[in-house]
Amino acid sequence: MQKMEIFSNTFLLFHVHPNRSTRNPSTPDNNALGRRDAGDTYISDKYQAQGQTILFLVGHRTGLTMYDPRTKTVSMLRENLDWTNKCK
Repeated sequence: MQKMEIFSNTFLLFHVHPNRSTRNPSTPDNNALGRRDAGDTYISDKYQAQGQTILFLVGHRTGLTMYDPRTKTVSMLRENLDWTNKCK
């Protein structure tokens, strides 16, 4: 578990998931705390309901994903560890 401070001008949160986890953002049904009021998508959706969009980027050995609370979708941005390399 980790804590992050969210300020009014926060627009993106990046973090990594361990190997035993997945590249997908955690959800209220699947998070390290095992609580319905936790997880990446829960936090992002909570702030979206208050009018503040916060994108969640998750780095993992199997890829880099992003959760967008405006569309409630997870997008694959980079496969495997390509996200650790410079952009071409």
